[in-house]
Amino acid sequence: MVSKFPIANEPSDMSISNITPEDKYEFGKLTLIQRHERIKLPILAYDIYYVNHNYTTIDSNWSSTWDLIKQSRLIESLIINIPVPPIILYEVSYGKKYKIVDGRERLKAIADFYNRRLVLNGLELNLGLEGQTCNTLPVIIKSALDLRLLDLTTIFPKKDISPDKAARLMEIVAARLEKG
Repeated sequence: MVSKFPIANEPSDMSISNITPEDKYEFGKLTLIQRHERIKLPILAYDIYYVNHNYTTIDSNWSSTWDLIKQSRLIESLIINIPVPPIILYEVSYGKKYKIVDGRERLKAIADFYNRRLVLNGLELNLGLEGQTCNTLPVIIKSALDLRLLDLTTIFPKKDISPDKAARLMEIVAARLEKG
């Protein structure tokens, strides 16, 4: 079934002036589907580094724009259980392929820390963790960190949306998340 509503600024032969706001709302509400889940940090890090072909970024760039201090402070936040915004993924292929819409830097920092590529530096709290890596953390802290959960929101379009419209919707989602 092809959608009866065009995306704004999209060429269309169809006039939508006779469609009620309620119908437009129902269409919009059902255009993108959201799935929410929580994942333990070590499992997420493993997925990123060893099953990496399942995760790509919207712009195909895995490099981080965060410096080591910002990455370290994210890990510090996770250690002391400060809430962290969810990672937003776009499911390209059911349960197999994902594009990271928002949270690339957070994912990279977590994966780098768990894979011994990040040494904690520039921390704000005096927890005695400066210079530590995942492998050198005190056992009690490492065990607590391993139990921390990160929220993931996976979005995917309804099946009746064309690939072009789905791609356009993802551009809109990414732009809005970027703007805040």
